[in-house]
Amino acid sequence: MRLQIEAEKTRAAMSSLDKFTQRAKEMAKQIFESPSFSFLEYVKTEHVAASFSNLQKLSDDEKLSIIEKHLTLKLKAEDENDNDL
Repeated sequence: MRLQIEAEKTRAAMSSLDKFTQRAKEMAKQIFESPSFSFLEYVKTEHVAASFSNLQKLSDDEKLSIIEKHLTLKLKAEDENDNDL
């Protein structure tokens, strides 16, 4: 029973992210395709939690995925802050 409750909480949390995911993907693609884009600088300036020893080994798809996830959570946090006002 507890697992079912936890699973439902996880489903609810994931579905609440759906509305931010598409916008985050669009933003990430735009950022990533910018001629002046530097993944290392992005990680530093946006305070993305990532292991610096592994950043050099990431593929472009992995980098894009990290940016998408970061932006999804950032958009969700901003929305929650707006709703608190």
